[in-house]
Amino acid sequence: RIGPLKSQQTELLLAAREDSALLLRRINDLLDLAKLASGRTALSGRAMEPKDLVAAASEDLQTLVESRGSHLVTKIAPGLPKVMVDPRQIAHVFSNFVSNAVKHTKAGEEIVLRARHLDGHVRFSVIDRGPGVPVQFQGKIFDRFFRIPGSDNTGAGLGLAIAKEIVLAQGGTIGVES
Repeated sequence: RIGPLKSQQTELLLAAREDSALLLRRINDLLDLAKLASGRTALSGRAMEPKDLVAAASEDLQTLVESRGSHLVTKIAPGLPKVMVDPRQIAHVFSNFVSNAVKHTKAGEEIVLRARHLDGHVRFSVIDRGPGVPVQFQGKIFDRFFRIPGSDNTGAGLGLAIAKEIVLAQGGTIGVES
């Protein structure tokens, strides 16, 4: 009824839609974090093969990685025991780590999603060749709203905090090596 939009109007509407979607993601992240921290989120732990978790994550994230000109490689040690996890929540953790790796990896380089034995446990890792996390910030990157000063990260600083809550809620540990 209002007729066709002018190109400038279309641009403004598209920008408003993108900003609204970003705001909705931020709100959902905050709600997820609050639920996890309060213990109100029911995690449905199931015994899962590490290779199946890595394969599912790789399949889900391959397009994102390739869209940035990088390559996602999986490395799974043989004979890993099953792990008790909520597969949907762990997929969120993998997604966050790989998304961060993509942001800091040069085109043409590979990102590795790995599962291996470590001290009687299964250790999942996302490895990239980005600039790394300066030592003084390594203890803070899993804090809510923390972003490395001076970085070009446009996120809200919630992704790694949510990943931490998910991993801890499932009896795991989380960390960074740079």
